[in-house]
Amino acid sequence: MGDELSMQTQIIILDDDPTGIQTVHGCLALTCWDAETLCRAFEDACPFFYVLTNTRAYAREQARQIVVDAVQAIVTVNRAYQRRLVFISRSDSTLRSHFPLEIDSITQRIEIDKNFLFVGRSILSRHLYVKKILATRCGVRR
Repeated sequence: MGDELSMQTQIIILDDDPTGIQTVHGCLALTCWDAETLCRAFEDACPFFYVLTNTRAYAREQARQIVVDAVQAIVTVNRAYQRRLVFISRSDSTLRSHFPLEIDSITQRIEIDKNFLFVGRSILSRHLYVKKILATRCGVRR
């Protein structure tokens, strides 16, 4: 498993509301996903970063588009880094019916390119991520 999560792996946690990101430390927590910001995140020493999408604050279709845009921006920036991307969603917005919409939006995008790993609704600990995140690889449950 350690080889699968080598230095060539970039883990991205998409969070739908700011309460989950309040306790994050030791990694970058992004509030935008423009190319310059994402490049800084890819170049950071920490192997993962959070992206606050704040989609809980939006209507369903707008939330879907925000997630699609964020994932596409990450995929586009990754072309220069050629990392294996691991996406984790902390989306749980049942209040506005965004769950599982946001997760479905991520998986629909990453199914285009099989060089991704998606782990669904998870909480990532900096010390435990190596053993906890390999739930799905290339769309195949393990």
